[in-house]
Amino acid sequence: MCVTGPVDSVVIIPARNEEQRIVACLRALAHQGDGLAIVIVANNCTDRTVAVARAAGMDMGLTVEILECTFSPEAGVGKARRLGCAQALARWPRARHLLTTDADCLVASDWVARNRFHLGEVAAVCGRVSPMASELSVRGPGDGVLPPVPPRTLRAGR
Repeated sequence: MCVTGPVDSVVIIPARNEEQRIVACLRALAHQGDGLAIVIVANNCTDRTVAVARAAGMDMGLTVEILECTFSPEAGVGKARRLGCAQALARWPRARHLLTTDADCLVASDWVARNRFHLGEVAAVCGRVSPMASELSVRGPGDGVLPPVPPRTLRAGR
């Protein structure tokens, strides 16, 4: 759904060579409610991430802005998030919420609504991410596959 009214929330998605994953990530955001815009920061992409994201956003009727950047090798995902946040605030200065996820993650169907609810009471919200099933193993020393790390629950005051 393209935003026709004011943008309330902007989701920033850093993406580096994510042409195989970005469609699923955007699909998970496609029906998250009104007033939502998306900024994809395509950093150092050598694949079709930008073209795939642009086409998927149009097909899904999303309001998507794509920043194409080339960073030095030592620059990490934090730089992409910062640039995405700066672009979101410049483009939609009245947006009340900046949310971030990764291109290889799928947000829950009520992710934006739950974040909006909590951000009405607190300044920041952190939560669990659910990587795509194909991303659940990690290469370890000697190129062996390590088992997935079980999720942990962090409680305040512990």
